Amino acid sequence: MNKQIILCVDDEKIVLESLRSELEGKFEEPYALEFAESGDEALEVIADLIADGDQLALIVTDYLMPGLKGDEILTNIYKNHPDSRQIMLTGQANLEGIANAINNAKLYRYISKPWEKSDLLLTIREAIKSYQQEHQLKEHQTILENTVKLRTSELENALENLQNSQEQLLVSEKMAVLGGLVAGVAHEINTPVGVGVTAASHLEARIREVQQLYQDDELTQEAYEEFLADAVEGSQIILRNLQTAANLVSSFKLVAVDQSSEAMRTFKLKEYINAILSSLQPELKQTRIRIEVDCPDDLALNSYPGDFSQIFTNLIINSVAHGFNQGTEAGNITIQIRIDGNNVVIRYTDDGKGIPANIIPKVFDPFFTTNRQAGRSGLGMHIIYNIITQKLQGSITCEDTASKGALFVIRVPTAIGQ
Repeated sequence: MNKQIILCVDDEKIVLESLRSELEGKFEEPYALEFAESGDEALEVIADLIADGDQLALIVTDYLMPGLKGDEILTNIYKNHPDSRQIMLTGQANLEGIANAINNAKLYRYISKPWEKSDLLLTIREAIKSYQQEHQLKEHQTILENTVKLRTSELENALENLQNSQEQLLVSEKMAVLGGLVAGVAHEINTPVGVGVTAASHLEARIREVQQLYQDDELTQEAYEEFLADAVEGSQIILRNLQTAANLVSSFKLVAVDQSSEAMRTFKLKEYINAILSSLQPELKQTRIRIEVDCPDDLALNSYPGDFSQIFTNLIINSVAHGFNQGTEAGNITIQIRIDGNNVVIRYTDDGKGIPANIIPKVFDPFFTTNRQAGRSGLGMHIIYNIITQKLQGSITCEDTASKGALFVIRVPTAIGQ
C-alpha cells in the first residue's frame, strides 16, 4: 500500500530526535515518518519516496540550515508537490523568509521554537486533515462534473465558473498570518460546494429510480411529476450554490482591496434572502434553528446581490457554529429589514450564546476567530466588513446584548451611489 509521508528536516540531530519521539506512533497508516538533516538530503529522500509510489503529504522544516534555507526547500518542493502541506519550524526565520514561503510555497503554518508539544501535534494533525480534505474536495468535484455534464449547458458554464474561481482562490491563499497560525481560506467555499454535491447526488439517485421504473414499465404520471419537481428544485439548488461559491472567491479579493467584476442590478431583497435560505437548507435541516425574515415584499435594491448572499451566508453559518454549538442547540435567527430614507437598515439577531463584550471590538479583525480548531479561518466577518463598507458603501456594527445572543446592525443605501 502506498504511503503518505510526513517529512521532518532539521540540521540539528537533537531536534530531529525530539520530533521523532513526539510524532512516532501518533499517525496511523497510510502515514509514515521520514527525516532529513539538510535541504539536499530532503530532496533526495523525496525523490526516492516518489520513485516507490509514495506521496509527500507534509513537510516540517527548519529555516536556518547550511545550504538550502527553509523557504528555499519549501519553494522547491511546492513546484513538484503543490498538494503537500508546508510547516516552517524555527526560532530564527526572518520576515522575508516567511513571506517568501507564503508567496512561493503556500506555507500552511509557522511555529516558533521552542514549540509546545501539544500545539505542534495539533498543528500537524490540522495540516494532515487539510491535505485529506483537499483530496476529498477533488473527488467531490469529479462527481459533480460528471453529474453536471448530464444537465443543461447552463450548469456546465456554472461549473466552469467554479473552476476559474478556484484558481483565483489559490491567489487568495497567499494571505496568511505572519508569526502565528495560518488557516486556509479554501474552506469558505466548502458549504456551497457541499450543498451542490449533495443536491447533485440526490438528483442522480432520483434519475436512477425513475429510469428503473421506466424500464420496468411501472412509471406512473404521479411519480414522473414528482421527479420533474425534484429535478427542477435540484438544478436550481446546484446553480445557486455554484454561483455562491464563485461569489465567495470574488469576495475574498476584497480583503486585498481587489475590485469585483460582478454586475450591479435591481433585485427584490426579501425574494433574494429566501433564495439564500433555500440554498442553505441541506445544512440547516440538520439543525433545530428557525429563521424568520421580516422584510417588505416590494423592497427593491439597485446593488450587488452576490454580496448580500455572502453577507447572510456568513452570518448564518457563524450563528450555527458559534451561537448554537454547530447546530446542536435549538434557537432562532431573525432578519429584520426596514427603510430609513435612502438607506436600508438590517438587524440580524440570534438568541444563541452571544458574543462576550471583550470580543466585540475584535469581531471584524482579519484572522480573528475563537474556533480555529474547528477549521475556522477568522476571515468571514472581516470579508463581510469589507464588502459592506467598501463595495456597498454602508456600515456594520456588532452591538453588546449582554450575552443574550448576537446582534449585527447593517446600514446600506438602496441604490449604490446615492
